[in-house]
Amino acid sequence: MYKILISVSTLLFFCTRQLSSQHSNSVYIYGTITTDSDEQYTGFMRWGKEEMYWFDIFNAEKDDQYTVPTETKKNNGLLNIDWSLGGIWEDKYCNSCTVHHAFACMFGEIAQMKMMRGDRAQLTFKNGSSIIVEDSNTNDMGTYINMTDYELGKIKFDWDDVSHINFFAAPADVDHPYGSTLYGTVKTERRKTFTGYIQWDMDERSGGDILDGDTKYGDQKIPFEKIASIEKIEDGDAVTVTFDSGRTLDLDGSNDCDDGNRGIGIYNPEIGTIEVEWEIFDRVHFQEAPMSGISYKDFGNAQYLSAEVITFDDETYHGNIAFDLDELWDFELLDGDDDDVKLKIPFRNIDKIIPKNRNYSMVTLLNGEQLLLGDRQDVSNHNDGIIFLDGDNLDLKIEWDNIDQIIFKKK
Repeated sequence: MYKILISVSTLLFFCTRQLSSQHSNSVYIYGTITTDSDEQYTGFMRWGKEEMYWFDIFNAEKDDQYTVPTETKKNNGLLNIDWSLGGIWEDKYCNSCTVHHAFACMFGEIAQMKMMRGDRAQLTFKNGSSIIVEDSNTNDMGTYINMTDYELGKIKFDWDDVSHINFFAAPADVDHPYGSTLYGTVKTERRKTFTGYIQWDMDERSGGDILDGDTKYGDQKIPFEKIASIEKIEDGDAVTVTFDSGRTLDLDGSNDCDDGNRGIGIYNPEIGTIEVEWEIFDRVHFQEAPMSGISYKDFGNAQYLSAEVITFDDETYHGNIAFDLDELWDFELLDGDDDDVKLKIPFRNIDKIIPKNRNYSMVTLLNGEQLLLGDRQDVSNHNDGIIFLDGDNLDLKIEWDNIDQIIFKKK
């Protein structure tokens, strides 16, 4: 009788994982690629071996100013705002700037990507604004793009052969080509836990991806959709894999399961993207992802950054701002580290920021969670400050070391 109960339990768990493998196609990047020869291909896309979800991050470097269509300006009250990044970066504003200005947003914010000469691209967002970006030594520009065309199957496109890409939601009746969505809870050695969509080794993202490792019986290649949990052992030089059936296996000998692992990524929509470094990773338990998923329609309706800024000399200012002199939209990302946990948080998830000292800031999220973040330009004294872009405070710059707190206003 006991053995029968175990069998039924295992079967139920297996069926749950099978349902997860048939997860709604709404979470996956989809659209039409138009080539330089004006041929069009439509289907699900994956950037190299990595980005495949709408919440995955596209990284580049800002090369030119934002452009905002007149109609968008009228609808959003943006007519009096100077969107010229070139103007913001003039010496009169930025003579203390220390680093290049990176750009990052989730794929779900992008309506079109147009490839340009010299490893540059024009990104047009759902609200009609656009920006020109260039290669910033990331692998998101200049890479190859994998597509599963709805008629032709798998195609691999070189970046230089693509004219532009139009992104849109996949039709509900089109099956995605991937395995189950990787979703679960990651526990760190500091006993913190994070739940969300999982990226193993900052690479493997779906149940069809493979966990590589060695055992005494030779090399093993295990599909993630067969794995219930992974636990780090032996000071990070190996892992114990527990299968859905309850069977366990120790693996070592590859960067998937030793200290060559680049970290475990988690996407939680209330926070953003979280990266747990291997040094503090303890275990991950996989579970069924929410069937609703994160769809393309969940992105968009971008708002400019509007804030109340309180200074140490007891002044309060209101208006539309450029944070760190270059972040203008609420879909852009705040970077900060909580020791060995790295976070990228969309500004739309942030309630307020209080600089605490030269290296750290307290970031309060809309869900009430407080995070003490440091080490990155956005949350330290390396921040180049805030400029107001409209109203009575037009062109007013506030230095970071004079900011008591920034309270973001939602439209």
